[in-house]
Amino acid sequence: MPRCSACATRTEPRGRQLADEAECAFEPLPEITSLDRFDLVVNATPLGMGDAEQSSPLPPRLYRSGMTVFEMVYRPAVTPFVADALAQGATVIDGLEMFLHQAITQFALHTAKPAPREAMRRVLEEARA
Repeated sequence: MPRCSACATRTEPRGRQLADEAECAFEPLPEITSLDRFDLVVNATPLGMGDAEQSSPLPPRLYRSGMTVFEMVYRPAVTPFVADALAQGATVIDGLEMFLHQAITQFALHTAKPAPREAMRRVLEEARA
């Protein structure tokens, strides 16, 4: 059974490689016209931060209630990807969650102790503000 339905990227060679590794179909990002068959969409691009802060990988009309979107950009807190998904009623997991869980895992690996999860969350939220 495939681990994902489809992989879509902005660059075809890398997208095809990623799709092969994930055992799923590849679709060029510009050709995606509907997300109806997806329950989860992950933005793993830098779109939404830095010089591309006003950009999103997908048009706003594609999001819907009932789907979950996972934003890997953690600053700013609300990227166009997040804002568009929220406006259409999607559930959002923002980039701070990914960043926090990476930090928790690194802390545990380097110290062999459980990470102070809530203290780490507070520090990250304050730093992002």
